[in-house]
Amino acid sequence: MTAHDPQSGNLATRALRRGRFFLGRAQSTRTTDLAFSMGLVMGLGFVQNLVLARLLGPEGLGQVSVVNSTLGFGALIAAAGMSTAILRHSAARKDEGEAWGIYRRGARYAAVGSLLIGLLLTALAWSPLWVFDPVAGQWMPVLAIALLPLTASTCAIKYLHSRYRIRDRAVLEFATRLMQVVAIILGVVVDGFRGFVFGYIIGAALGALLTFVRTWHVRPRNPKRSPVSAREFLSFGSWSLLAQILWYALHSIDLLFISALLEDPAATGFYGLAVLLQRTVRLPLMAYLEATFPRLARQSDDVAATERSRLLIRRRLVSVSLVTIAAASGLAPFAVPLVFGAAYRASIPSLLILLAGQFAWSLGASAGRTMVATGHVKSNFVAGLLALVVNIVGNPILITRFGIEGAAVATVVSQLVWSLAVTMICRWTERKRRAE
Repeated sequence: MTAHDPQSGNLATRALRRGRFFLGRAQSTRTTDLAFSMGLVMGLGFVQNLVLARLLGPEGLGQVSVVNSTLGFGALIAAAGMSTAILRHSAARKDEGEAWGIYRRGARYAAVGSLLIGLLLTALAWSPLWVFDPVAGQWMPVLAIALLPLTASTCAIKYLHSRYRIRDRAVLEFATRLMQVVAIILGVVVDGFRGFVFGYIIGAALGALLTFVRTWHVRPRNPKRSPVSAREFLSFGSWSLLAQILWYALHSIDLLFISALLEDPAATGFYGLAVLLQRTVRLPLMAYLEATFPRLARQSDDVAATERSRLLIRRRLVSVSLVTIAAASGLAPFAVPLVFGAAYRASIPSLLILLAGQFAWSLGASAGRTMVATGHVKSNFVAGLLALVVNIVGNPILITRFGIEGAAVATVVSQLVWSLAVTMICRWTERKRRAE
């Protein structure tokens, strides 16, 4: 089946209606392929953190959490919103040559951004402004090398996603993640946290090489220049970047606050595990959102169709969220100490609070994705800004009084604020578009 075969689109639509993507099996449809891939990738992350928790202990896991949060934030800024711009603009184009031109332009911008952000992280780690874990700060200049391959992989995978090559994306995401996990675990076994640093860089480089080879292999025979102007591309990317920064901050700034305020690597490790487990529970919801995005982008000119899709997506997200939250809440008190060790019982209260935040997120997730698919990224930024203000104000107050559980409460409240704000803005935008 080709990338734009109508039959493949019908199959994907029927798969969505049946909800088969939640089964987690390697089916032949786009949605199940993506869900299965994300499950494997999340499983690899789970195995990695389980091994690191055992080998490095709570203190070492806390240092790893600071590194992951900092580099994740750096990679987000380095991409400068280009990965989202590639996905949105390329998915809206039927011409393969034009889509390739969009990808090449975005990848070039992202490469420049990764180099600049790498230098900025190095300067930050060597300055008095670095108030987080000192061991993580010592290695940050070396870890910054990984930004370029990480950004290159992200842009290439988003391009494949935009061309409905979901199976290609699924295989690449799993393969690149497997390379990184194996390299990190081997590094930790050989040389502790130092081995983690070099394993992280080697795994990222190997993943980028594999992604480049596959993307180059499927390039169109007649590539064209990007039909999207540099100004339009950078404008969309900039607003998308700001919205992504706010979104990332909502999910990661609590770890940085804990590291800075409590100055206890073990507490950071306990909370980092709670965040990891909460993201694991969210996996089916994220798979659904990712799989439906290209279709939303194609419907962006039809207000009625996008509204129907948004409401359908929201109903499914809320329903599955309730089921997964109930299952995780019941299993966590028994599974966490059994799998990770008795010391990690301290993670359970934070996890249970964060699961409430998952429900709050599911209320507005469909509206947020719809705004991006229709090109209204500024609205996402406004909603994220409101939530971030709540998060920044709430974290210092609650962490100093209640510890890591206070950080979880601040995150839940900020996610609820985001969901309410983005849903209201999305409905207002839909009414405005219908009036036009």
